[in-house]
Amino acid sequence: YIANTGKVTVVQVDNSRWRRDLVRGLGQVAGLAVDPNAGLLFFSTVDRPARIYRAALDGRNASVLVERGLSLPYALAPDFAARKLYFADAALGKLQSVEYGGGAVTTLLSAGLASPIGLAVYKYSVYVADGRLGSVLRTSKWWSTAPTVLRSGLTALAQVRVYAADAQTVAENHPCARQNGDCSH
Repeated sequence: YIANTGKVTVVQVDNSRWRRDLVRGLGQVAGLAVDPNAGLLFFSTVDRPARIYRAALDGRNASVLVERGLSLPYALAPDFAARKLYFADAALGKLQSVEYGGGAVTTLLSAGLASPIGLAVYKYSVYVADGRLGSVLRTSKWWSTAPTVLRSGLTALAQVRVYAADAQTVAENHPCARQNGDCSH
């Protein structure tokens, strides 16, 4: 999945010629996250008014998930187990979450971040890449606590990822768990 100016595109990894625009006419797309087990795609736009959207993996049924209190929502990260989307706003320095189905937005951090541009969720924590601080920080995904600096003095920091065998498991009943879901792509 690729976030590009005005659209979200899916590209087949082993066949660079196969590509499909899923959602178009969006303005400037900034953030992108996928929960394959839930069959959901999340993306954000930073045009005024900035918004966070939810859609099916094929781009259908796109709807606004968060539409208030946003400026530059660059960083998106799904919590597969809790079915929540965590997001950070680079201009407002906030870390927040919302249920996949929408509803009230929960603020985890509204101070201690300068320009959060990357997020990752793993087990009980949210990891934040802060471009202006040049740091990777960790905070609880359940309650507001001062973030712990894991690494600082990083230049040109753009993203953070957690790689662990148990970070994303495929549900046994997921259609793609068997024979690629009988899909050719």
